[in-house]
Amino acid sequence: MQITRRTALATGASAITTAAITAPLAHKAGAVKGALAGEPLIALEAELMEARAAEERDAARWKAAHDKAGAWAFGWPRIDFSTPAMAKMRGWYERSSWPERERVVAFGEIRRFNRHTEKLVFVGDEVLAQRKAEGRERIRWWIKARRAQIAAKEAAGMLEVEALLDSNCERVNAIEDQLWDTPAETVQGVKIRLREAHRDYVAVQCSDDERDFYAQAFGKVLHDLERLSGEARPT
Repeated sequence: MQITRRTALATGASAITTAAITAPLAHKAGAVKGALAGEPLIALEAELMEARAAEERDAARWKAAHDKAGAWAFGWPRIDFSTPAMAKMRGWYERSSWPERERVVAFGEIRRFNRHTEKLVFVGDEVLAQRKAEGRERIRWWIKARRAQIAAKEAAGMLEVEALLDSNCERVNAIEDQLWDTPAETVQGVKIRLREAHRDYVAVQCSDDERDFYAQAFGKVLHDLERLSGEARPT
């Protein structure tokens, strides 16, 4: 049975059993002698480790840029009731359990509030004109606040770092797919794929109960393969 990304994640225990049975047979047949020769997964794993290391470095850069820009620069603008036009929105937020300093407002919310206040006008074009003017002031406030957020992120280098993170994420995903689409030629290759399956199950793919099971099961298979091949487990 070829252990691919799909079968490893879909069949779980059967893939483990197959690997545990076939690994010693492959070892006895002399596969370990060619573990470092003709095994494409060795280069792929090294490339994947380098790509993940780059991803971690960029994540650290992202955190530094985030701290430099300040939390206020992320998400929708935090609502400011200090101006008369914005103060009229306070009633919409009085029932909110959020602290006032953490309340944010989307552009669509501004627009909805403006339409709501305009519909309440029953007499006098003068009152309607005043409410429309206040609505335009609220829109200008939101646009100004949003531009300030973007400027803060640009000054902190956040946009450049986010682009690097997106690029590295795509690179990691492409290498992972290639690793699972490339058949293992040796016991070394089987170990590489089992390490990756172990990482997937423990890190992202499973519920708590499944994670405990696969952490132990894959860990045992890895230990057996490393013992049979006479290699120490990498740290």
